Amino acid sequence: MDNDDLDKILQSINTELQENKEIEDLKQIDDKFMNKIILDLNNELTFIINIYL
Repeated sequence: MDNDDLDKILQSINTELQENKEIEDLKQIDDKFMNKIILDLNNELTFIINIYL
């Protein structure tokens, strides 16, 4: 195994790590967005229920 092989392996590992980080970042954004939607829906339902009570 020469230096070129090692460089290719390292590049591949770095690419994989970067992709995993991007996926994790997107998951966190998605989670925050979903939490906001759930909170908004909960507030709307609470408002509607209070109107009819």
